[in-house]
Amino acid sequence: KLCFCKGWTIGKAEECFENALKFSQDKAEICLEIGKIYLYKGRSEDKSEEYFDKTINFSSNKSEVFLKVGKLYFGKRKTKDKAEKYFNKAIETAENKSDICVEIGKLYFKEKKFRKADEYFHKANES
Repeated sequence: KLCFCKGWTIGKAEECFENALKFSQDKAEICLEIGKIYLYKGRSEDKSEEYFDKTINFSSNKSEVFLKVGKLYFGKRKTKDKAEKYFNKAIETAENKSDICVEIGKLYFKEKKFRKADEYFHKANES
């Protein structure tokens, strides 16, 4: 995060994170940050998904990562289907499903699928 926050170029930030990945104990967080760079800075979505998958593999709390990645895709235009995919994976692996149900409800609400949104908001209250 530090490299990117200091106003370095995207290429420099990628390089910094790739180097950090070699030495860091928290490889999941580093991979998540690299995936964000690819997703939000107009880089390859396939490359971002590759790093998000690495994040999931390195993480001990898979449902939390699925939720984070779902939120990233939800915030990006034209990737709502991927957001839904990751939110559904989060539901499958989470013990507490209420936060995830709220996020899926927001996704459907934004897409004007109000019945589906309502269904997930109700599930959030039941969890």
